[in-house]
Amino acid sequence: MIIKGLISILKSLPSIGILPEDTPAIKLRKRFMNSMALLMSNGGIMWGGISLYFGLLIPAIIPISYTLLTGVNLFYFHKSKNFRVYRTLQVLMSLALPFLFQWSLGGLIDSGAMMLWSFLALVGSMSVQDVRQSIYWLFIYLVLVIFSGFTDHLFADYSINLPKSILIWFFVVNIAFISAVIFGLMLYYIDSRIKAGTELETLNSTLEEKVETRTQELQEINNVLNNMNDELWSTINQVEEQNKIIEHKNKNITDSLNYARRIQRAILSNSDQVCQKLKEYFVFFRPKDIVSGDFYWFHCDNDYFIAAAVDCTGHGVPGAFMSLIGDSLLNQIILDKHIMDPGLILHQMDEGVARALKYEENNRRDGMDMALIVINKYNNEVRFAGAKSSMVFIQGGEVNTIKGESYPIGGGYTKITKNFTTQYVTIKPDAMIYLYTDGFVDQIGGSANRKYLNNRFREFLLTQYQFSAQEQHQNIDKEFDSWKGNLSQTDDVLVLGIRV
Repeated sequence: MIIKGLISILKSLPSIGILPEDTPAIKLRKRFMNSMALLMSNGGIMWGGISLYFGLLIPAIIPISYTLLTGVNLFYFHKSKNFRVYRTLQVLMSLALPFLFQWSLGGLIDSGAMMLWSFLALVGSMSVQDVRQSIYWLFIYLVLVIFSGFTDHLFADYSINLPKSILIWFFVVNIAFISAVIFGLMLYYIDSRIKAGTELETLNSTLEEKVETRTQELQEINNVLNNMNDELWSTINQVEEQNKIIEHKNKNITDSLNYARRIQRAILSNSDQVCQKLKEYFVFFRPKDIVSGDFYWFHCDNDYFIAAAVDCTGHGVPGAFMSLIGDSLLNQIILDKHIMDPGLILHQMDEGVARALKYEENNRRDGMDMALIVINKYNNEVRFAGAKSSMVFIQGGEVNTIKGESYPIGGGYTKITKNFTTQYVTIKPDAMIYLYTDGFVDQIGGSANRKYLNNRFREFLLTQYQFSAQEQHQNIDKEFDSWKGNLSQTDDVLVLGIRV
């Protein structure tokens, strides 16, 4: 039983590192390299034993080391399955160590031309690698041979001084053993190729049967598909006609939306022209859709500057209609009625939205959030009123927040009495005032896919307020895109920055 077990282990050694998914050609290369390593290891054991028999203890280390290193390399290949590293190390050892053994015995004659063993490394390289890699190994082999020829006399001091008859036997043993190894490898290679060819023929036969069976199945399926083909073409033609109709309607809708955007941008550009009288300001405006439910409004006269950031219910077309109502009401209240008190302006806006949307006749809850400031140009006094919006101002490295009321303008709140309070604050020169809608702070993003939130936004503004308005606009744009990443934009975004 023990002998059968050992025989079974020895038979399995050439198959070390072979994977089930390897092709027959790859399996053949791995078996050939394993067989070469095992046969040369036998040679290492033989020459290690001969060296020890003649008392050559130090030279004996080289062939014995080769056998041990081959065992370690085979174990590495068994665990890692890395054939490239395994074959490179094995060819390198098989090429170099015979020359070292020859030099340790005193040179070419005293060793019986031990360097002939290195030729087996070339045989292995040609069998498991491509031509270019084999040429590299041949070049190294020729360099070692030439080097050995020029320096052979230098190793005479290490001569083992054995009788000539024994040295002749060294030559005979090397030539006989190497010839036997090469012959055995060739027989194994030919036998393995025959087995691989048989496996390939069997595989091809199996595949042909599967292909034939699959072809019959496909023919049956094809017959069914042919029967369905006419119906499908009829359906496709109908779908194409419907697609053309839909594309035409979509084009009309898109053209209408683009025209609406031009109207909305024209209204906003009027405010931009007013703002040319400001010391320094920026508007970061990023609609979610073609048209926006967020809008800004500016007005400037000899004594006051007025700014508003407004977030209407929804976005896109519904929000854009609400923004037109809001812009029209602001024009009526401020430009026509000359009302300059923020709280009164928001109160008038609330009544105007209620009338426009007829809350008493329906159950609609549309409205708008608004932050509105009135700046006195002469004493930097700022009046503020807000509907679910706040004003942020930064001066002296400190962030200050003035909160507005907790209810919106409109929104269907008909059963409560709204009181929009005007709040007063004096701002130092070069301070920055920020008004913004909730689009930025509600944007989902970051590494955890969470909202940006007000606290983070105020901390970010603190790092920006000393820059110019243009630089702040660019940095806010970068911060928003960085936070959003590849996610879609959540809502319309509006941020106003004004230098007092």
